[in-house]
Amino acid sequence: MNEELYTKLKAYILIPGKNKEEKFSIQQEPKGKKLIKIIELNSIDSAGLLPLPGIGPAYAKRIIKYRSLLGGYYSTEQLKEVYGFTDSLFQIIKNYVKVDASLVTKIDLNTEDFKKLNAHPYISYEDTKTIFNYRRKNGIIMKIEQLRICVSDEEQLKKLIPYLGFN
Repeated sequence: MNEELYTKLKAYILIPGKNKEEKFSIQQEPKGKKLIKIIELNSIDSAGLLPLPGIGPAYAKRIIKYRSLLGGYYSTEQLKEVYGFTDSLFQIIKNYVKVDASLVTKIDLNTEDFKKLNAHPYISYEDTKTIFNYRRKNGIIMKIEQLRICVSDEEQLKKLIPYLGFN
């Protein structure tokens, strides 16, 4: 390009980070994907997850399946628990996802049946047996303190609390 042509076109040339008057940045969208909006994980279907970078049909299916097992996500960090989900993938998509914790399905420890309670990822088979034995001997579970007797792992209990109801 010669000097004369450059002078004519200079006002129309934007070089990100070089133009002093630049008031916006150019962001390339991922190839073959649309611009990404914030996605609410508890209400989206698997097709709605596909615009996220690094998320294809297999990951989308796993995210939805794990959400179903949990009863919904209460934290975006729970995506790291999805089979095969890496921390680097989480870092890429974390700014594009959010959760509405009010959509989490609560488990009523006093009325839920054994099979359904045992199916929750945060409750082990042994803990399910202990909960049912406690219910049989002592009646209803009213407080977290009573549940601490039944659930052996304090970390698991912390993860489980957002899913519990005591009716």
